[in-house]
Amino acid sequence: MRSVRLSQVWLLTPCHLHFSLWCLRMEVESIKHDWYQTDNYVCISLLRRNLDPNALQVEFSPRSVRVSVSDSNGDHLLKAFSFSHEIDPNSSSYKCTPLKVELKAAKMSAVQWSCLEGEDPTASLKLPDTSPHQSMTSDKPTYPTSHKKASDWDKLAKEADEIEEGDPLNNLFAKIFKDANDDTKKAMIKSFTESGGTVLSTNWDEVGKGKVEVKPPDGMEYRKYPI
Repeated sequence: MRSVRLSQVWLLTPCHLHFSLWCLRMEVESIKHDWYQTDNYVCISLLRRNLDPNALQVEFSPRSVRVSVSDSNGDHLLKAFSFSHEIDPNSSSYKCTPLKVELKAAKMSAVQWSCLEGEDPTASLKLPDTSPHQSMTSDKPTYPTSHKKASDWDKLAKEADEIEEGDPLNNLFAKIFKDANDDTKKAMIKSFTESGGTVLSTNWDEVGKGKVEVKPPDGMEYRKYPI
C-alpha cells in the first residue's frame, strides 16, 4: 500500500458515490422482515436491533410505507414497501422496540392479502367469517390453513379473564395466549391450525420455518378422509 501512487488513489473517486449507494442498497435489502394480517391491519416486523426511537422516521402513504433513520449525515433508508392493496395512512401506526420496528398498516377494506407487495390476484377475496357472532371490527390474525374454520383465538384470550372454573389445561392455554407477544401468538395460531389441533407451539423461530405436521397422540393414527 505504501508504494501506491497518488494518481492511482484518485482513480477510485469517480466510483465512490456508486459504491456508497451500493452499500446502502445492500444494507436495506439485508434487513429481515416478517408480516401477518388481521381483518383490519397488516402488521410488519423489521428485525433491526437498538434503533434510536427519536431518530426513526416512518412515512405511510396509501400504497406504501418508508422507514428511515436520521443522523448528522442526513436520512438513511432502512426499508420500503409498495403494498399490494391500499391502506389508510391516518389510521396506521408504528412502534420501535429494542429488537425490532413494528409497523401496523390499516386496511382500507377487509380483504385477504395473498402477498404484501406487487399485484394481488385474489384482491376481491373477503376474509372468512370465523364466528357467527363475529363483529366487522374484529382484529383476528389469519394464516393460510386447510381447515374450513379457524380457531377463535381472540375470544379465547378475552375469556381468560372470565373463566374461573373449567378445564385447567384450557385455562392455561388461554392465559398463555392472552399474555403472549406477537411472535408467540403467531406460533400458537400457526401450529394449532396447520397440525389439525394436534400441536400447540409458542416458538415462532421453529414454527415459522415451514408447515407444522400433524402429530396424533401415542397409540392413535391420523387419517385424512375424502371430502
